[in-house]
Amino acid sequence: MEVGQKAKNDTATAELFKIKQVNETVDIAPLKIIVKDVKVIKLTDIDPTFAEDIALNADTTSEEIKDGFSYIQC
Repeated sequence: MEVGQKAKNDTATAELFKIKQVNETVDIAPLKIIVKDVKVIKLTDIDPTFAEDIALNADTTSEEIKDGFSYIQC
């Protein structure tokens, strides 16, 4: 994906806002994690049922979720 590119499915529209190449290894014994990049993604046009599902796992309400939000993907 490239910055500005959008993807749409039945539950939401996702837009890639930014990509930062990291290419670092984080060693937290017993885990060793390789972070290649970090992406900022914004979801909009969120299906109400999907918003309720997300709100159950987050400290927010489905009303706030349905208006859209951004998240980080590593």
